[in-house]
Amino acid sequence: MNFFQTNEIPPQREGKQSDVVEKKIASDNAEAKQLFDESAGRLLNINAWVTMCEGISASFTLTDKMGKPVNASPKEGFFICIEIPGPSASAGHGYDWVQIEKMVIAHEQHYANALALMRVRPCADPARPEQHAHFFKAKATSTFIIRKNGLTVSAEVHGRNEEASVDDDSILNNIRNKMVTVAAMAGIAAIQWEKLVKGLLGKQ
Repeated sequence: MNFFQTNEIPPQREGKQSDVVEKKIASDNAEAKQLFDESAGRLLNINAWVTMCEGISASFTLTDKMGKPVNASPKEGFFICIEIPGPSASAGHGYDWVQIEKMVIAHEQHYANALALMRVRPCADPARPEQHAHFFKAKATSTFIIRKNGLTVSAEVHGRNEEASVDDDSILNNIRNKMVTVAAMAGIAAIQWEKLVKGLLGKQ
């Protein structure tokens, strides 16, 4: 695996792209490994993300493949139920939903380089699979990464192909999704992710 330019981030083809990165440099490899392990642990503790994003923030709840909330490490096929500030849509019982489609945790010998990656994609509420339940279309992805490159540990969020979901049968849902997308593009999402990546690295 190439730890420097992972191909796990999908290519950008349509809509908007976003990249938020925060870095921290350790004094030696032992400290860098500890920082990576702690940051990766925070990444995998999705239910606690809200505590790292005080202020204008969504809340995140990890669920199993049936949509039941769980206190566990995320797995491919699990879902994340998102409650965002502002108007909610009837789809997804008022929540936005994403599904975890990729998990990677890997390291080289002696942790010279290491990677913890989670990629999610907008989807339907697992209890209502016939109706898309996210303000972005299903082609969008968000890739969350904790990366160790030598003594540098980074926390990253990469959004790709972000475009408003306006194909719902409900006009109100379409209007709401457009409004939320506009707010996200205007910088609200960036503020959220900037707080998260700092929190993942243990920065205040």
